[in-house]
Amino acid sequence: ATATAAAAAAEPSSESSGGGGCPVRAGPGGGDGGDRNQKKEKKKVQQYNVYSEPIDPSNMMPAVANQLPGPSQSAELSTTRVKSTIPKGGADADVTWTYPSPQMFYNSLARKGKLHDTDEGVMDSVVALHNNMNEKTWAKVLEWEAVSDPAGGSAEETNGNGNGGPNPGPGPKLLKFMGRPSDLSPKARFKNWVLGHPLPFDRHDWTVLRPDGTEVRYVIDYYHDETRAREDAESAVPKLQDRDAIQSILVDVRPALDGPKQLVDRVLTMPYRRRRAG
Repeated sequence: ATATAAAAAAEPSSESSGGGGCPVRAGPGGGDGGDRNQKKEKKKVQQYNVYSEPIDPSNMMPAVANQLPGPSQSAELSTTRVKSTIPKGGADADVTWTYPSPQMFYNSLARKGKLHDTDEGVMDSVVALHNNMNEKTWAKVLEWEAVSDPAGGSAEETNGNGNGGPNPGPGPKLLKFMGRPSDLSPKARFKNWVLGHPLPFDRHDWTVLRPDGTEVRYVIDYYHDETRAREDAESAVPKLQDRDAIQSILVDVRPALDGPKQLVDRVLTMPYRRRRAG
């Protein structure tokens, strides 16, 4: 039930902490101007809110997360939020995405009409599953980035943090994301129609911002395998960085086929790298 509720949220509903901070400015673009004393303009990177809508962090009316109890709610829920290890694209170097509190998650399910028979008592578990799943997804994105953009490096490589701790420095960052649970990816459709593979229970599209300003879209399919489910406490309320706690949720991450480079990476580069590593 908790995995179903986590899937129903559709999006990794995270927000930046501390009001989001000021936008990061990329390095100088183009050639030098005619006047050597003229300052080079730096491009401002757009920030987005949890609904992938552009926001202006300089305005004085930031969106306030709904932490109020719902009208049909019968028990008090925690409003404590957990910082992710996922660097936030378009924000200052020390800003990472922040996960929703159990109260925010409950309100999100209610707003989308997906509460169904969800018990307030399982919301801590639902949020822990949600957070763990997104951390696992980001780790897989970093694996692809290390292959696709070795010059930029992954955040883990750049900061020397192999344990998946906060990596706010140079390296890829998550710029925005979108939940698309009703849209089958071409790969998921092929696996289902041709190979008879079960359909994913959710799909996300994540846009990654590289250090050079390049934006790369990743497609993520989430599958549930009940035969691999565990009943222990670690799987019910997994720790943020426990990659092995949730065996029943399988994450298929790959760059979207938005260009020939992504096709080569998926068909040749990554399979070759995995074969060498194996």
